[in-house]
Amino acid sequence: MNLGQSIERRILVSAGGFFLILLAVTWFAVTRSAHRAADEAYDRVLGAAALAIADTVEIQDATVFVDIPYSAFSILGTSQLNRIFYRIVAPDGSLVTGSPTLALDTKLPVSAALQFSDSVYRGAQVRVASVGRFREGAGGGGWVNVMVAETREARKMLAAQLAFNALWPAIGAVIVGSALILLAVRRAFFPLRTLEAQIRSRVASDLAPISGNVPREIQALVTALNEFIERLGSTLAGLKMVTADAAHQLRTPLTAVRSLTEVTLDDMPEGPLKRRMRRIHHNSVTASVLANQLLTDATVLHLIEAKSSERCDIDALIRDLLRQKGDMFEKSRISYTPHSAEVWTVGSPVALREMLRNIVDNALVHGKGPVDVTLKQMSDQIEISVADCGPGIPEHERERVFRRFTRGEAVEHAGSGLGLTIAQNVVRALGGHIVLRDRDGGGLVVVIQLPCNAAVAHSAPKSTARAGIVTMFVSLGLLFGSPMPTQAQAATTLTIASPLTPAQTTPLIESLAQVFPEVSFSYTMIRPTQFAASLQADANRDDQADIVLLPSPDLAVNLANEGLLHQFEKVTPPPSTISEDRPHWRHEVFAVAHDPAVFVVRQGSFAAEDAPRTRLDLARRLEFGDTRYVKRVGLVNIGIDTVSYTLATQDELRSPLFWRVAAAFGGAEARIYDSVNRLLDALANDAIDIAYNVPLSAASRAIANGAPIEIIRPDDYVISLPWVVFSPKGVAQPYQAEKVIQFLLSKTTHATLREIHIMAPATAQTYDATVQPVTIGPALLVYLDPLKKSTLLDSWFQSVTAP
Repeated sequence: MNLGQSIERRILVSAGGFFLILLAVTWFAVTRSAHRAADEAYDRVLGAAALAIADTVEIQDATVFVDIPYSAFSILGTSQLNRIFYRIVAPDGSLVTGSPTLALDTKLPVSAALQFSDSVYRGAQVRVASVGRFREGAGGGGWVNVMVAETREARKMLAAQLAFNALWPAIGAVIVGSALILLAVRRAFFPLRTLEAQIRSRVASDLAPISGNVPREIQALVTALNEFIERLGSTLAGLKMVTADAAHQLRTPLTAVRSLTEVTLDDMPEGPLKRRMRRIHHNSVTASVLANQLLTDATVLHLIEAKSSERCDIDALIRDLLRQKGDMFEKSRISYTPHSAEVWTVGSPVALREMLRNIVDNALVHGKGPVDVTLKQMSDQIEISVADCGPGIPEHERERVFRRFTRGEAVEHAGSGLGLTIAQNVVRALGGHIVLRDRDGGGLVVVIQLPCNAAVAHSAPKSTARAGIVTMFVSLGLLFGSPMPTQAQAATTLTIASPLTPAQTTPLIESLAQVFPEVSFSYTMIRPTQFAASLQADANRDDQADIVLLPSPDLAVNLANEGLLHQFEKVTPPPSTISEDRPHWRHEVFAVAHDPAVFVVRQGSFAAEDAPRTRLDLARRLEFGDTRYVKRVGLVNIGIDTVSYTLATQDELRSPLFWRVAAAFGGAEARIYDSVNRLLDALANDAIDIAYNVPLSAASRAIANGAPIEIIRPDDYVISLPWVVFSPKGVAQPYQAEKVIQFLLSKTTHATLREIHIMAPATAQTYDATVQPVTIGPALLVYLDPLKKSTLLDSWFQSVTAP
């Protein structure tokens, strides 16, 4: 049986092991349930999107048509995490639209029921919802298969949240249960600790029975201990009696023999018999000294074990000892140099006096010449030195002479060999040190170092440990608190790209250069569609820009959806950056400013109250055939300009008036321009009188350049298109790019963004009730679908060009 094992530890370890097993089983069950619940929740949304798309499938003249609903992707984008892909397959297996390689390992459904499967697309795990629709056309019918997939980021996050919400009560219960078990075990074992403390606090001479109330479980143990203590007390009492009797009986005959030999030596003539008597006398003296030393050693050991201590004046003890030496002190065989002030320590006065007596006696007996005693106090140490002029002790013997019954080889006088042993035992018991040194000019110096207070000796290790702990934490603070070399400390170059001219971006570049002096900024002008095509063709090109600023959020979202943008998880745009609830998508595309779409008229073309204020008002004026509007209305070709196309799609989503206005443009023979700048130039040059859905940033720049135009914000609603900022994947300096993007999103840059006319002036906030911000998310991908875009453009051209 291993008695060294702790019962308390056994109980706690067993309980801990049980709780760990229970927690592991709970964690396994909860995580599985959480993942299943997350899949079920998101599968419903994914399935609804697939069904919504499938319901728009038609076959006309053997051609499959599909009109992807905006709501299908809008609902999928609520998580702000998942990337979205889709594939629509014709009955003959050809691709209608979407990603041609999506879920090729998934069997195409031949049923109208939803099917879910897992797959991998472009290196990412995706969940796929598949559904079929049987459609008939002129050339026959067949199953059109719709497959919609999304990545699993949002599912994993939801599963983690569900698991945490389910696990934290279990973890809390385990912690509380463990604490209660620990308290219960500690409380149950408290009587044993009390008994242990009671026994440890006793002095060695206290052999009284253990008393007090104890639990029934340890009553037998206490009874056995009391019986053992009683037997031990009886044994020790007998030993004390025997020792006292033996000491008395031994010292009495030794004294008698010593006295008789001394008297006999005085009366005995010289001769062999007298020499024998001297040897008898010498041996009796040695035996008497040995007996006294043995009794002294036993007394000192008893005092040490009994921990008998009190506050002692060292100077007074030394003076009392020297006073007892009588004649030797008066004959100046002993000199004493006291300390300038009182010197105190805590210990047994009897043990201290016996220690000093043994050291001084050794110096007087074995030394030649005067003995010098010196008392000093240095900081928290007391130093007592006793120097003699004797033969000294060689260095190789200094450790050995502290052993019992051991004397130096050069000692001429007989001794017991216990003096230094007694002294060392007393000094060590007080937490001090005793060392032997050579005296200058010959002789031996015994140096005794004691603490000024015994409590200091016991607390010193704790203080040292505390100091070590403080030093450790200070070192850790210096280690982790000091700045470490990072990319931010290295000189870097960042390239910023946007469709703005270099002159327009000069204030922004200068502002960035002031905030980030360690970064060298360069600028390049790009066309959004060309940049997107270049990045899609080769995402690893070395000449790609580090930070891109675009007015086309749909292109940026498409790049992010294809996994071509860098993710900055630490970038946190403030909610007030623009007036929308979600100012970023996947921490990859960030809205840096908003750019409302407005009406723009030529100065003087309308009276103060005559200009159209709503889309319905504009459509009615164009429809009534007023000759003032014939060929005097202008708009941008949405098939060429990406910003105008996005504005048109958002306009169509919000109101059916979009198509009425488009038809009215056709009736008024509206002029169509390739870009916003050309549209505004025509307006300023009196070629037209009114322009529709013009970005406020472009109109503001034209006015700043002196164009005679006026801005009219529609009273019905204002579409606010965000300017977005992002970094391509594999950016060379992601740390610096992250800091720059975070700065661009802060309110500090608002004034600069207004200065370069990509952010609405502060006065635009009065129109917040009518502002309709475009949300950044995968819903913007709907109108990038080739079929939907082609259908929209065809309908728009037919409307605006119809006579």
